[in-house]
Amino acid sequence: MFLNRFDEAEQVYKQAFDNGLDAPEYHWYLHWIAYARNDAAGMQRQIDWLQNGAYVRWGFVIQAQAAALSGRWRRSQELESKAIEILEAKGMKGLVGWVSVRWALTAAAFGDCGSAKAYAAKTLANSPDANFAGYMAVMAQCGDAEQAQTAAKRLSEAYPNDTRYNRIWLPLMKAAIDYQRNEPARAIETLSATARYEGSADFQPQYLRGLCYLKLGQGEAAAAEFRKILERRGQGEVLVSTVFPLARLGLARAAVLMNDEPLARQSYEEFFAGWPDADVDLPILVEAKREFGKLK
Repeated sequence: MFLNRFDEAEQVYKQAFDNGLDAPEYHWYLHWIAYARNDAAGMQRQIDWLQNGAYVRWGFVIQAQAAALSGRWRRSQELESKAIEILEAKGMKGLVGWVSVRWALTAAAFGDCGSAKAYAAKTLANSPDANFAGYMAVMAQCGDAEQAQTAAKRLSEAYPNDTRYNRIWLPLMKAAIDYQRNEPARAIETLSATARYEGSADFQPQYLRGLCYLKLGQGEAAAAEFRKILERRGQGEVLVSTVFPLARLGLARAAVLMNDEPLARQSYEEFFAGWPDADVDLPILVEAKREFGKLK
């Protein structure tokens, strides 16, 4: 999967099925493969397997993620809530945190900071350890630097040797604060700490670095970061990252800076084509349509 060798990955899962093996994780990744192929029927088959078995909660999570990937944010939130209800009823606090932090990061990327902060708070309430420290970056992205720094201080004291925390989430949070303070060059420097580990960071450092280069007016450098996401879609963490479609928009914006109108137009159109039924009032979509209108 990490090498984008989806056909081979699918064959491995088929071999597992032929040998009587099965697990919900197989169907998450098969759903991911179907998404990469724009295979709606294939995606639905995996959802049906999860919904019709003992893993209904994961069926709701996968459906919620699919809705988010297509910009149907309100529908995504409705489905995520159903998954959370099941997890909470079973007392699965860690999984509540796992789901909530992912929706927090998505909400922040979509420009819905009200929801982002609510999801971050739920993450913190259910799993306040370093495993889901992405909520700190959400707080920072949504302008709550003080709360983000307070959480970082507590986690740094509790987990001084946690590699993923110290090499991904802590620098990501610091860089998000720099970005919000209109210091994109400093944010890029801060993100250098993630370079060795960002292959397991669900594209969050690459996406923020791309945004920083856009703010600096460096189109080629920004395009390089967004292409890392677009060309390595298999390099994610269980679920298809919701920054994947946003990277297409990022590439369009980078192309504008490079004065490459054909690439900009193509990238905007591909972004819109992937979000045909998106919520029309989603902040990032409203902004994208306004930008595209200037090209015409």
